[in-house]
Amino acid sequence: MKFLSLLLPFLVSMPAMAAPPPSALLKSTLESQPSCQRFVRFDDKYLFLGFGANSGEGAGHKIPPLEVRMVSLADRSVQRLDLDDAAVDAARVDSTLWVLTSSALEEWDITRMARVKSYVTYNIGNREFDYQENPTGMVLYKDLLVISHGRLGYSIFDTTKKSLVFQTKLIPNQAPMESMATGVTISGNKAYFILDNFTLSYPNQPVAFRGFVVVNLDSNKIESQLDGMDPGSDATISNGNTLIVSFWGQPVWKYALNTLAGKKLPEPLARIASFSIPGHPIGTPSMDDQYYYTCYEKMDLSQPGGKATLVPMAMDRKVFHLD
Repeated sequence: MKFLSLLLPFLVSMPAMAAPPPSALLKSTLESQPSCQRFVRFDDKYLFLGFGANSGEGAGHKIPPLEVRMVSLADRSVQRLDLDDAAVDAARVDSTLWVLTSSALEEWDITRMARVKSYVTYNIGNREFDYQENPTGMVLYKDLLVISHGRLGYSIFDTTKKSLVFQTKLIPNQAPMESMATGVTISGNKAYFILDNFTLSYPNQPVAFRGFVVVNLDSNKIESQLDGMDPGSDATISNGNTLIVSFWGQPVWKYALNTLAGKKLPEPLARIASFSIPGHPIGTPSMDDQYYYTCYEKMDLSQPGGKATLVPMAMDRKVFHLD
């Protein structure tokens, strides 16, 4: 009894772990939104939708709206964060929302809905990012933001130090061929980067690396390089032992995470190229045990040529063969 009385205050004072929100709540909240575009992310309190485009060509390359919409899971209220560039990804740490854009990392205080500061995401000297050097995705690992960064490779930003602490190429020794990191997902202490070829290939000539690079985030050591993927990968997400790679949503490939090791790229468990709803998913998705949360480019086949509408959608993983 004495031991229990000593232990009880400690147990009461322990911080509660944030539980993931119910799938049905996420689905209803997402599908209540009128539009979507770049990404769908969520945590235990909010749903985040990213908007904007950046063609990287000339002064008029930023295409509005440049914003993140933060939707409360409690009451569906929406707050808009006006960004300096196209939204690429977002992750919340307590009252700070870290928003990755096509040119910077923006720190937002969501208690005041105010931007605190913008940070560089890769040190390249006094110049702007060249074509396909822009950041393409982000995951949170402990206090670190791991950023996939196109032709530059990847970088790590420490949210406590508020500075870059690491950056490197992912496939440095294939010149004159060049690859680009197009997305990243995380499982445990491993980051799974997907790479597409930047350099065009021609018959009877070498092909730039296309596939997975697996990095141990505790050491920043590359554990696996799995080459041989088809061109066009643009987003990835994992949950449990399932990893999804999207090729602009048409098709979507499904892998078992425990097969992504060593040097040989395994065959995917499934290649999903058609869906029961006309159209296909786009952008960076999120996923839980039940749904694949995405922006769906829905085609109205009754219109000449088919009219496309971007629709927030929670795709049942069983129905769409993503389970």
